[in-house]
Amino acid sequence: MNMPEAMKVLTWNKWVLEFLGIWPSNESLFTFSFFFFLVSMATCFVYADLIYRISDFKYVVENLTENIVLTLLCCKIGLYRLNRRLMKEILLDIKMDYAIELYNTEEQKSIFLAYNRLSKSFIKYSVTTTTVATVLYYIQPLMDHANSHRKLTENSSITYILPYHMRMSFNITESSLYYYVYAYEGVLVPIIACGYSGTDCLLVTLTLHLCAQISVLANQVENFNGDFRKFHSHLKQVVTKHSRIISLSVKLRTAFAYFLLVQLVGATLVVCLAIYNLLKNYATGHTAQLFGFIFYGSSVTVQLLGYSFIGERLMTESLKLSDAFYNCKWYVLSPIYVNLVLFCILRAQVPLVLTAAGFCTFSLQSFTDVVKTSMTYLSVLRHFV
Repeated sequence: MNMPEAMKVLTWNKWVLEFLGIWPSNESLFTFSFFFFLVSMATCFVYADLIYRISDFKYVVENLTENIVLTLLCCKIGLYRLNRRLMKEILLDIKMDYAIELYNTEEQKSIFLAYNRLSKSFIKYSVTTTTVATVLYYIQPLMDHANSHRKLTENSSITYILPYHMRMSFNITESSLYYYVYAYEGVLVPIIACGYSGTDCLLVTLTLHLCAQISVLANQVENFNGDFRKFHSHLKQVVTKHSRIISLSVKLRTAFAYFLLVQLVGATLVVCLAIYNLLKNYATGHTAQLFGFIFYGSSVTVQLLGYSFIGERLMTESLKLSDAFYNCKWYVLSPIYVNLVLFCILRAQVPLVLTAAGFCTFSLQSFTDVVKTSMTYLSVLRHFV
């Protein structure tokens, strides 16, 4: 078992979040403040533009499409900063699980590595799709500007469209000023890509790590083949490890409670607006923008599916521990040990869950509910057009 290879998943998370200064083990107040100030100012400018043109419904939809993303980004990195101590405790605690001597059989090692590979796959996909969607959204106005240059005639004018609808105190009438402002908005691209995907990746990594530890523990309980005269000490170790997992789960749920609530509400609106813009551009023939909204919508949808999947896996694995206790050879034990196993079964029947501040439990069923809600919002939007 190659533990340094398995620990790469934490290194990848560190690279993304350290860029924004919000990696819990190596936080930087200056870096965080600088990037948070840039995003906050951009969000305020976009809101100012929304208020200025509030009577134009089509423009309001376009503005909200990016405004929600910037608002979510501010909330996500801000909540990471507020909960940094709790997340630092979780990260320090799980590092001990990468010791090879904790896994007694090849099956237990393969269980741990399978969840580790799943975390790596999610990070690769999430960072890639979010980066591509952000870059495509950013360069699209520049491509339209270049096309307007080629089609320029004596009676036509050049369009100066920025990627983010910010309300400026001046009008852009020259190409040089346009390029300066465009370059300024380009600073937001890596912040959005890292902040939006990186915060999700750490949550998925930590939750899947918990799932792996629960699955390994269930395997150890069900396949215990040692001396049953020493079952009491073995059961004590199992209960201690299970209590530690429950404690980690409570910390994780507390640290990400409002983060998940913000993400759930915002992502529902983002999916709705992405589908709306996709259909609108297809109907009006603006096919050049289709790819950007496809990546935009798919990346957010996959992130929601990722939340729902890890929530489902956490519940499933925690309930499997109850079955593992029942399937062990409890029938050869003395009555006092049978009662202890019974208490373990009862405790394991309480599933570990991820919730959005207690309002919603993340599962595959909740994912379908979010999709249905997005479709409802979309049907309401269509009536205004």
